[in-house]
Amino acid sequence: MYLERKIEVYLNQWAKVPNRRPLLLRGARQVGKSTLIEQWGARFFEKTIVINFEQYPKYKEAFKELDPQKILDVLSLLSNQPIQEGSHLLFLDEIQECPQAITALRYFFEQKPGLHVIGAGSSLEMALQSDSIKVPVGRIEYLYLYPFSFEEFLKAIGENLLMNHLAEVDFDHPPALPVHEKLLSLLTQFFFLGGMPAVVEEYVRTKDLLRCKQLQHDILTTYNQDFGKYHRLAKKECLEAVLNAMPSLVGNKLVYAKVSTDHTALELKKAIGLLEGVGILHRVFQSTARQVPLAAGKKEKFYKTLFLDIGLLQSMSGLGAEILNPDKIMDTHRGALAEQFVGQGLLHLFQGEEPQLYYWFREAKSSSAEVDYLWAHQGQIYPVEVKSGKSGSLKSLNLILKEYDLPRGIRFSQKPLQREGLLVSIPLYLVGQLPRLLQVG
Repeated sequence: MYLERKIEVYLNQWAKVPNRRPLLLRGARQVGKSTLIEQWGARFFEKTIVINFEQYPKYKEAFKELDPQKILDVLSLLSNQPIQEGSHLLFLDEIQECPQAITALRYFFEQKPGLHVIGAGSSLEMALQSDSIKVPVGRIEYLYLYPFSFEEFLKAIGENLLMNHLAEVDFDHPPALPVHEKLLSLLTQFFFLGGMPAVVEEYVRTKDLLRCKQLQHDILTTYNQDFGKYHRLAKKECLEAVLNAMPSLVGNKLVYAKVSTDHTALELKKAIGLLEGVGILHRVFQSTARQVPLAAGKKEKFYKTLFLDIGLLQSMSGLGAEILNPDKIMDTHRGALAEQFVGQGLLHLFQGEEPQLYYWFREAKSSSAEVDYLWAHQGQIYPVEVKSGKSGSLKSLNLILKEYDLPRGIRFSQKPLQREGLLVSIPLYLVGQLPRLLQVG
């Protein structure tokens, strides 16, 4: 089944650029990297040559030397397929199984710029962090693939008109109230299902929520089974402890003692770093920056966590399909699902660059203040608050606006799209349109 992904726009642009760099597609296991490249390649090129190093280890022999022409000659003979520049795509799948292939990308760029080369792999992130692999800095390009966004989900279930409508609305032309209510209803479905490709495809085919729930469980089981591969880097039991704690961690500043009392802070820190490395979670760091870049005020010791996928997160929470109504699902874990959803939506906006999210926190004797996210856009910082319902205190948001003299604050909630003085209220389902809405603001 072919389900269109927004990242294909980036792939099309990359393919058309002359003298392009080889591309590495990064992302967690089971977010659809291999399927995406094979399906896109079949439409864009005369032929896609898939070299899977895990399935066919013999292909590693072609990379004993780093001469691109010799590599292509051997790959052609081993795969019984000619490889032509310009009209063919060379897809190096599970590329982490052949470190020499990653190193060879530099020479493909320098000596075979007309050849389209893409690499991907289920453990690629760990390989790129390894000191034993020579990653060709400045010679390769990266793209980041995540689970389906809400807008991609709308298209997958046939709501093309609604998806297109999201790209057209603005503060002067917000969605009509019945449309707004329909979008919130569909959003609760997405909160339950999430965006893992296998789950979305099953829902499109069968609409069977119990089967989708089982697939979510299967994916989580696969992640648990993978932990044994990383025993040299982190304890399997420690990785499991972090994974199991995720429903209670999202939206909260991480305190190691609240993750597990059976492991040391150092062990948990290693486990969290590894899980971030393979894309299962993402850290949101505290920043005290008063101007861009936000990284200038990054506090390495203080961070919150996001999980890979909102559907997997609710599945781990032990919730059933009976919660599929806006009031119940939005309030789950004190609104943590809503904060997870917005975080995922913001990460999607980084597809062409390495993602990093930040939040703001001020410790005070009388009262502490926290803003869920900080978003940088065109040289300005915008504080972002996420509310699961249609109301809620904005004390922290108003505080940072005043103290930092920021131009505008953003509230994501179930409320309609509207301006309220220095505040813009944006429905949760419009998170993917944030840059455009700030532009027309």
